[in-house]
Amino acid sequence: MPKQKAPTKAKLKQALDPLAQETSDFASVEKPVKTGFKFTTPVIVLVGMVLLLTAAGAFFGYRYFSDSADDAGPGEEEEVAEEDVEEIEEVEEIPTEEVEEVAEEDEDADVPEEEEPTPSEVPEGWTQLDNSSQGYTAYKPPGWYHRFFGIGMQTLGIDTNAIPEASEYAGVIALTHVEGVPMSEWLTSQTSGLKPGYTETSGVYGEYTWNILEGEYLASDVFFPDYKVKYAYMEVEGRLFIAELMASPSAYSGYTDEFDIFIGTVLFWE
Repeated sequence: MPKQKAPTKAKLKQALDPLAQETSDFASVEKPVKTGFKFTTPVIVLVGMVLLLTAAGAFFGYRYFSDSADDAGPGEEEEVAEEDVEEIEEVEEIPTEEVEEVAEEDEDADVPEEEEPTPSEVPEGWTQLDNSSQGYTAYKPPGWYHRFFGIGMQTLGIDTNAIPEASEYAGVIALTHVEGVPMSEWLTSQTSGLKPGYTETSGVYGEYTWNILEGEYLASDVFFPDYKVKYAYMEVEGRLFIAELMASPSAYSGYTDEFDIFIGTVLFWE
């Protein structure tokens, strides 16, 4: 391949003359004159720096407040959480005590306290009588007298009048522990001494069911002819107890209420 010759200086000059002419023409064009502030290079640089600093300040300020808010958030939440926990604990303590008190009240209501047995009905003013030898408690009406008879206080007598210490009369109302006699044998002996027409019933008086025998003694009775009588009898652990009301026909009805109340107050000790 033939070598090309390097361009001569004349040719280079010839090629560059038109470019130089155009540059000269451009420089010779008259620039328009601006009024007011001139935006020189230093001013532009200064304005750019101000804008850059402003943007940077806004950016870092945003980051600062964002970080501060994030840092403060958990702490405030922890304080609020602690306050909530304290409030919850306080609220829980009060109802717990109230619930315990209510529970205790409910338990007391469901399980009554154990108390000593007492007769179901004892009128006001009646006096308690304890027979420690026979193991029972009974009551007498206000103003009435009483006396225990026999070995081991087998008989309790009560009356509106004072009862003699040694007497066949134990009182208008009496309660006796009869020993050595079966209930059926005693019942036969008592009915044999009554006029025809006596009655036999049973009923609940106080804590127990008593058998009732009611009638009139025979006119031939040595001690109490024609007297009216009412017996209440029962067995307690193999022991026969007999309550008796005995009075003249004219006075009998005035004591029947007291007799029914009396046997209703009797309470045998366990």
